[in-house]
Amino acid sequence: MRLRLRRGAFVGLLLLFAVFLFLFLFSRLDANQLQQAAAFQVAQITGLTMHSGKPSLSLLHGVSLKLPQLRIGEDGDAWHLAANVVHIDISLWSLLTGKLHFSAIDVVHPSLYLSSVISPQELFAMDLPDQIGKLHIRNGQFFVDGKVLAEDVIVVVRRIAREKQTSWEVQSRFAGGDISGQGYVRFGKASQREAFGRLSADQLFIKQLPTLPFPTSHYDIFDASLTFSMNAHQQWQWSGNFHSHDSHKKIPDLSLRGKILGRNWHDFQLQDVQASFGKQTRIQMAGGCLAGQACVLEMNTYDADMQHLLDAFDVKNSLSAALDGSIKLQEKKKGWKITGDFALRHVRWADTDLPDVRIKLPKASFISMHDFRLPEVSIKPVEGKGEILISAKRRGEKNGFVNVSMINLDTAWVPLGNIALQASGWEWHLAGKGSLSGTLESAFEPGKLQFGFQLDATDGKMTLGGFSKPAGMRAKLIGKYFPDDKGGSFQLSEMQLGDSYIKKAGWHMSGGRKLAFAGNSRIDLLALRAAGLQFPEKFAAWHGRIKGDLDGFSIDRDEAVLHRFVASNGSLYLNAFGSGEDEWGGKITFGKGEIRAPSLHWQDGDKFADIATRLDLRTMRGKMDIRGSKIEWSPEDGLPAWLGDMHLQGEFADVDLAWDDNLWKNMHGSYVLSGGKLELKKARGKFAGGRVQSRRMRLQMRDGGADFDGRLRMSAVYLEKMNGLAHAVGANMHGYIFFNGLIGGHLPLGSGPAWYGNGDIEIHNGRWNEAKAAHLVLWRNNEAGSGKPVVGGGFSRLAARYRFTRSGLELSHLEFNKNGMQMRGKANITSQGDIHGYLKARAGKQKSVTDISGRWPSIIPFFAGGNATSDGFVR
Repeated sequence: MRLRLRRGAFVGLLLLFAVFLFLFLFSRLDANQLQQAAAFQVAQITGLTMHSGKPSLSLLHGVSLKLPQLRIGEDGDAWHLAANVVHIDISLWSLLTGKLHFSAIDVVHPSLYLSSVISPQELFAMDLPDQIGKLHIRNGQFFVDGKVLAEDVIVVVRRIAREKQTSWEVQSRFAGGDISGQGYVRFGKASQREAFGRLSADQLFIKQLPTLPFPTSHYDIFDASLTFSMNAHQQWQWSGNFHSHDSHKKIPDLSLRGKILGRNWHDFQLQDVQASFGKQTRIQMAGGCLAGQACVLEMNTYDADMQHLLDAFDVKNSLSAALDGSIKLQEKKKGWKITGDFALRHVRWADTDLPDVRIKLPKASFISMHDFRLPEVSIKPVEGKGEILISAKRRGEKNGFVNVSMINLDTAWVPLGNIALQASGWEWHLAGKGSLSGTLESAFEPGKLQFGFQLDATDGKMTLGGFSKPAGMRAKLIGKYFPDDKGGSFQLSEMQLGDSYIKKAGWHMSGGRKLAFAGNSRIDLLALRAAGLQFPEKFAAWHGRIKGDLDGFSIDRDEAVLHRFVASNGSLYLNAFGSGEDEWGGKITFGKGEIRAPSLHWQDGDKFADIATRLDLRTMRGKMDIRGSKIEWSPEDGLPAWLGDMHLQGEFADVDLAWDDNLWKNMHGSYVLSGGKLELKKARGKFAGGRVQSRRMRLQMRDGGADFDGRLRMSAVYLEKMNGLAHAVGANMHGYIFFNGLIGGHLPLGSGPAWYGNGDIEIHNGRWNEAKAAHLVLWRNNEAGSGKPVVGGGFSRLAARYRFTRSGLELSHLEFNKNGMQMRGKANITSQGDIHGYLKARAGKQKSVTDISGRWPSIIPFFAGGNATSDGFVR
């Protein structure tokens, strides 16, 4: 009975205490006061103010405070947070004791704004305050410097007091992918703590991580896993794997694995770190950043694919090779100091094979691809002799230079030369052996880029573009190249080959017009050939010597030869210079659009001419005098093409002209040449043992021949010395002729319109023999024609007045004297060659008259243009 009474009394007391506790708590609970108390706690923990909407309480599952539209901190603070709703579970015991304890805080749809990224060292130094047991963040967003860092963030942090440990879990959408992890932080004495965690990242987009140090823009997506821990001495250990690939499949996948030991990002060491590009290229890395010392990174590789490495660093080129060697990077106050030792095997640039080489890189200073300093890098072929030294410097986008020196190269210069030719757009191929030395300097500044070069190939045998230079012949080239999007320009300060040289030269390959200049030049083609230089086929016929100083010369192939000198200034001295048997000698001066040559000699075999000229190249008008010459000309040849648009005038003297196997000697006179028309004035000279002269004679050049007209006088010209006369008149003729008349027509015979003109013709001491019955004269009076032909054989005089008419040739005042017999009459020859006429003969006291008739077909071409047949005759 007493036991029951005691139990009942105890239960009653408990019920009474519970009722009392409920009434006590209910009397003390106030949402606004709890909100103020929570704000006070937040201020103590974070140092930031807290604001929210109207709070509310729930006692359904204990004491729970609901704070809508919560905001902690302001925009100017290091961080601030805004959340739609925050649920705070409050411990009952803390309410009894008067000190709030939050058993759980649930933050819904928060937005956390950070002014900068929190380092891992700072992050794991944080701890949940004693007043909080659990923190749960659901569907949050993290912002750094106003940009979204992570979305759909879920974080759970628990404080386990009895184990002195805080555990954490995180899930988030990050950089377009997913990131998740878990771990703990364990607290010991004297603020000692230990940490452990794992993180994994799937399909993160590199472009959304601009702060991530990445070598190339090709890689776009990566996966990673990371395990990390921190011991009681604040030493970290990070180990993990990283894998990225190029979705466009232009370069191989990149993988990175290894371990990092240290206290922070300024005090760490690498262990077993390896980067892989594809299946072949492996790079081993070691080093780190020790406290108070500069960071050091060493990388070693064997049989790495050079093309993959260059692609990975966005270096565009056509180099492929197997790379062996090491490189060491040491941190400076700004940037890195770099040293290295490499070997390149199986080297190839585009389609050109290069020799294996050894490369030593001494103490380069590197800040970025646009800011670096490179002292002399040594490149030595593994086989063969010589060395290449490279130095470079660049400061941002403003200026910089690259210098390349080649010292006695004996195997590498040929393939390097072919690479340079390809890069410059030349289609020539270089071959050779022996040694070569030289330098290449590249300098650039805003809007300007130039290359300087200096080469000495004296000791090398070289073949280039059809040129072949023997070893031992002096060969130097010094100049600059200025590239642009239209081809650029070259300026040479010295070009020497054997004893020939050009001290100043250049040409521009842009703008459609190619101008060149060559100053203080001396070219001896004869000496070069004698020394063993071979020329390409199109230059093989050139010979002679040339020297002088000339600029503004155009090398545009579309221009006429003389037009290329319009902008030229200077002078040239020619000595037997030309092509084939064609050669020139003398001084030519250029300036103000004119060409001047006071004494220019031209020769082609046994043909020659001495010329004095002054010509305005802009208008192609000028004067040209010819003094002493022997030239050949045929109507079928016309005039040289370069004379076609010229207007020239001048005098000529002592000119021997070979024309259709006839030689017109010692010609004198003046001329005007314009538009393909040549007019001779007061021309005189010797021809076929006699003399010829003309007050005016004009020639109009046409395709395959020439029209002519003018007044011609011949005096005592021997018929038998006039080549082609028998073919023209159909008879072999002897004697000497006197001629005075107007004559016009077309040459060669039969290829143009009919001849025209009138005048007098007279032949003395002649002989007329029909050639192969080319014509036939019928005598109607047997008495006059008895015995031998009256006209055939020799005669003392034959004279007539001629006139070309539309119907043929009219011969009047016809006189014929032979052996004392005198004959007078007239005759007409039609354009078809028919002969009609008569002769009155008198021998002593005997008189007679005879009619003449017949055919004279050989002179038909004089009357009208014929048609040439396949056998070459005119019908």
